[in-house]
Amino acid sequence: MASKNKADKAIKVAELKSSEAGRGIVRLDPELMDVLNIKVGDIVKITDQKSTVAKVLRGGPEDANSGIIRMDGNTRWNAGTSIDDRVGGSSPAPIQPIIGERTSVHHSFL
Repeated sequence: MASKNKADKAIKVAELKSSEAGRGIVRLDPELMDVLNIKVGDIVKITDQKSTVAKVLRGGPEDANSGIIRMDGNTRWNAGTSIDDRVGGSSPAPIQPIIGERTSVHHSFL
């Protein structure tokens, strides 16, 4: 069972499979999803040097209990992070669901 302390730590960034790149998705450690109360299909705001949004899918078995978020290069660039970085080192909520917030989408996603 995941502990609340796990959500307090920064979340490690890893590479998303190339076949899933460019779709505006991230894959998140299933245990971490439970701790953060995030469900598959939720849109989340990811904050590090900058902020971006993505749709959450469940990470694979290899990600269980790892504290990993898998992102493609565009999402990492938009969040101002890189592979093996830890998002939210100084942010109190580096990954949070967006519920009823107004969000604008850059024209490159249309």
